[in-house]
Amino acid sequence: AAALDAEGFFATGDLGERTDDGGVRVVGRVKNVIKLGQGEFVAIDRIEADLTSCPLVDQLFIHPDASSSSLLAVVVPRSAALARALGVAEESPLRELAAHPEAALAIVRALSEHGRRAGLASFELPRAVLVEPEPFTVASGLLTASGKLARAVAVTHYATRLAELGRAAPPLT
Repeated sequence: AAALDAEGFFATGDLGERTDDGGVRVVGRVKNVIKLGQGEFVAIDRIEADLTSCPLVDQLFIHPDASSSSLLAVVVPRSAALARALGVAEESPLRELAAHPEAALAIVRALSEHGRRAGLASFELPRAVLVEPEPFTVASGLLTASGKLARAVAVTHYATRLAELGRAAPPLT
């Protein structure tokens, strides 16, 4: 009885959407839905899934900006794709590419374009990114043993840098 709600639905904590053939597809977890400052609800898991398929992205972590009604992202870029976007040698080390003054802007633009094609609303697109040259790993504690993002650890790990990014990010237009 504890697993069923008042209407007889099985309460799993998952978010689902109907598919064209009448089935249900799991798209996230209820605990990963957040409310932005202007009242919009966003499913972080779905946004991460859509944006991780962007050609410039190897790994991605979406975080709400507590100081505004927007999202921030930590992105581990694909080295060769970022080098091409910046017009530099593809052999450049990822650490150098991540430090390039145009890297974050190139990634924000690519995420915005990719996200719009994926059907994301403007408030579901990150307005600023932290370019991370070090991959998320189990050893660093940023991934679980099953390879999923350890969100609570990531929030703590990037808290200071994300707070700075939120203060420095351009306003939404």
